[in-house]
Amino acid sequence: MTGQPWFGWYIVVIIALPVVTVALTELHGVLVRRGNPLAKPLQLLRTYIVPGVAILILLGLASGRVSVTEGSNWVRIVATVLGVLILQFVLSALNAMLFVNATQGSWRRRLPTIFIELGRVLLVAIGVAVLLAWIWGADIGGLFAALGVTSIVLGLALQDAVGGVISGLLLLFEQPFAIGDWLEVDGEVGQVVQVNWRAVHLQTFTGTRIIPNSSLSKASFANHSQPPGSFYLMVTLAFSESDPPQKVIRTLTETAADISPELHAGAPKTIPLSPPTSFSHTPLMNYCVMVPMKDFADHWGVRTELRTRAWYAARRAGLAFNGVRAQLADDVDEAAAALRRFAPRLHIEPEQAPELASRMRVERYAAGEIVLRAGRVPSVLSLVVGGEASATIASGAESMRTLREGDYLGHGAVTRTAAVVTITATTELTLLAIPCDMLDELVRDKPTVTREIGQQIEQWNREAANQLA
Repeated sequence: MTGQPWFGWYIVVIIALPVVTVALTELHGVLVRRGNPLAKPLQLLRTYIVPGVAILILLGLASGRVSVTEGSNWVRIVATVLGVLILQFVLSALNAMLFVNATQGSWRRRLPTIFIELGRVLLVAIGVAVLLAWIWGADIGGLFAALGVTSIVLGLALQDAVGGVISGLLLLFEQPFAIGDWLEVDGEVGQVVQVNWRAVHLQTFTGTRIIPNSSLSKASFANHSQPPGSFYLMVTLAFSESDPPQKVIRTLTETAADISPELHAGAPKTIPLSPPTSFSHTPLMNYCVMVPMKDFADHWGVRTELRTRAWYAARRAGLAFNGVRAQLADDVDEAAAALRRFAPRLHIEPEQAPELASRMRVERYAAGEIVLRAGRVPSVLSLVVGGEASATIASGAESMRTLREGDYLGHGAVTRTAAVVTITATTELTLLAIPCDMLDELVRDKPTVTREIGQQIEQWNREAANQLA
């Protein structure tokens, strides 16, 4: 029996099958522990292909035919199934090596899934055709010729539709945008929420806009999210031509820098634009405030906040925002009304209000504006006459106290010392600002005011020290 030609093959199968299976099992365990994507195709090789090869050898030897094409139908069936499994193994291994661990930004990661699927279908069709021709002797030349003619006819009939699909697929391959990016198409801005082989879905303020990929590939559009940090928020504001340009530029730049600085990708800047425009017969000069943003999605909030705060900052600086300048008489009347209201707090007679009001000014701050920064020496002592503000040790820290009507802020103006806290308006805040010369007179003539301010300074210092501790 040992002299039979099939005896050696049986011995090889009996010995090789367990050895190869054990070796592949160990290798599979190593790949699984490492999270290697080749573990899945290796499992297919170990579980199905290796035993299938052994079965094919044994069936071929049992039928007495070494060649697969000359073997029995069972041999051909097993060979066909084995060929399909080998084809699946090859495709799975190629996918794991080429696409699963593809580097971000590489062509393998950008390649649309539909291209991969079409390539897989094509390889499967070719592989099955080769198996049928080799194992079963099928004539597939006529079938391929018929399919080729049919493809040409369909391509000519559907060339517009197919061309649009191909254009869309090429756009997906290039990937000039990704999910979450903000695109501007035909003057409308929207966020990319879905991308498929046919169209791009943009979420706009008026709803979801569906744009065919073929249309995008032929049109121009702006991607405000790429590269990150490259978008500049540009807001144009107008001031009187008589306002000093450097003062306007400094005021607008400082105002923009204080608005959500954590969203900025750099320092804001302001540039004057020419020529000036006219508004209500008042010569105006336009200024463009440019703020580099980290994320385009944040620019709407910053834009709205900048336009709001610019009005308050311009009024405090004595600038004519949009050509409208605050009337001095109105400020004096408002200061006098505030003085009469808080005369007992300042220890003055209500009759003195009109006289003293001409030396004071009313300042307004929008919610979120910084009134006084820690470390700076205040130039005025302010009395809260409307709204609320919070006092904090540092940016982002918990509020040390809340300032309401009748509270003082800027105590350092009395002693000419730096502020220990940062004051931020939490609502629209109205202050009555007492300049240093008038403050010196109050301190000299009203010892009670001096004592109250001194007590408040000591209390603030204690609270600040406790919070720091």
